Amino acid sequence: MQKVSKLLKGHFGIIAIIILFIFANLVFLKFNSDVWWDPAVYIGIGKYIYSLGESGFWEESRPLVLPIILGLANIIKVDMLYFGRFVSMLFSILVISLVYKLGTRIFGRNVGLLASFFTAFSYTFVFFSQQILTEIPSTLFLLCAFYFFIEKRFFLMGLFSGLSIMTRFF
Repeated sequence: MQKVSKLLKGHFGIIAIIILFIFANLVFLKFNSDVWWDPAVYIGIGKYIYSLGESGFWEESRPLVLPIILGLANIIKVDMLYFGRFVSMLFSILVISLVYKLGTRIFGRNVGLLASFFTAFSYTFVFFSQQILTEIPSTLFLLCAFYFFIEKRFFLMGLFSGLSIMTRFF
């Protein structure tokens, strides 16, 4: 418990931003209950991969990272839609945290907080953060690559750059 309190000490601002982001997201989760075409395709590809072609469907023009993650829900026997929305929100929270970390590392704590606040509460980010789409996971991997570039850990930078491209081709 002391390790957790040490870790959280001095980071009240980012914790508050993430908690407020989760509450804002819960409002949009109820508003955005329909399944769009792209999330349905990613779920279908995930089912196809993990059932070895028995169920789901295949679209060869889609990147495979998100369907591979979504297909894990098939293995642990949970609803793929809720699992996908949970994973998407988790990726969004990690993006906010990484923006804070990068902003703090490069420009200072106040800039990190401001950047994470603007990221978390931009309308587009809040609206799409619980949708099962490739943009936010790709952004997370790209931010990880940038972070490892700053840290001069070039193998990890290349790994996360590749994951970012494999998550979203465009």
